[in-house]
Amino acid sequence: MLIPGFGASSQSKVYSKMRNVFSDQYNLIVIQCDYFGHSHMQNNMDNSVSLNNDFLNKYFTAQEIRFIKEGEVWNNFVSICKEKGFERVPVVYRPRESLEDFSDMGLMQAIDNLTALFYVINILNDNNLNFNRNRILVYGHSHGAYLGLLCNALQPDLFDMIIDNSGWVYPTFMTKYRVRNLPSDSLQVTAYYDYLAPKINMDHEFLDLRNIYRQVNNRAYIQSFLGESDHLVSLEQKQSLCEMIPNCQFQFITPDKVDGVMFKSTKHGLDADFLKVFDYSYSRLQSHSRKKCLYANNRIRTQRHQYDIYFDSGIPLIKISDNDRLFSENSQLIKNNLD
Repeated sequence: MLIPGFGASSQSKVYSKMRNVFSDQYNLIVIQCDYFGHSHMQNNMDNSVSLNNDFLNKYFTAQEIRFIKEGEVWNNFVSICKEKGFERVPVVYRPRESLEDFSDMGLMQAIDNLTALFYVINILNDNNLNFNRNRILVYGHSHGAYLGLLCNALQPDLFDMIIDNSGWVYPTFMTKYRVRNLPSDSLQVTAYYDYLAPKINMDHEFLDLRNIYRQVNNRAYIQSFLGESDHLVSLEQKQSLCEMIPNCQFQFITPDKVDGVMFKSTKHGLDADFLKVFDYSYSRLQSHSRKKCLYANNRIRTQRHQYDIYFDSGIPLIKISDNDRLFSENSQLIKNNLD
């Protein structure tokens, strides 16, 4: 199962190539889905650009501001900035998200990927097609790697290998803007992506992999890579996560490990050759045979909620309920106050 991060999708050339190469070269069934909210994670921008009024009033005339706001805001803004000779300008971009369709950066995206995987497993089973149940892999990049680790926590008896290229421990864009520099001829636009998820009262304890992996009996071999100059992923957090997970092999990529072939830099994503990273990691997966329950129920608790993952008609469903312990503690607190 391939899971892309921000700026990529199933239609990206590199993922199309990986699906073909991995299926032919390794005799693998390769699965990928465009998961919940993925359309808001791409690099394209529409006219949902918020321009700071102080910035506009400082650098533009009233007539220019009217021209910008009355037409195609983005195109008009870029056009006038070029005329004024600006080299770099900042904008805030708000993707057209809604509660029915937004990048939740966590649970719903992980469930979508698991659902896609189980649909394929069910098709194979229904058609009496054998497959190696001890060769179920997930390969993710950046946010996709985070989702792969989250999928493994939700179904800890399912995967045999997780390949993690620069995955974070907690969704970085829940606490900071996603920033992209968009060159446009002589003008560089610095876009700050303002997502909906950080504004929603979500269970942040659940989103932190260190919290939920304390409740997970990990059985997968995890190959984790992180670059020295990665500005999005904390080395301290990633090391602490890998140290607490059995079978996690952490590789910190410093300049001396940049070979120009598999890794071309130490920044986020490592400018990695995705196919060579897979070749390297897959060659380290030892053959084994263990009994596993593919349709295993699971439960994860946080201070706020209890998450029950269960199966109906062969696909994973999730029930979220108030944590009994939290409810009990709050009830006792209320009783004490009344007394």
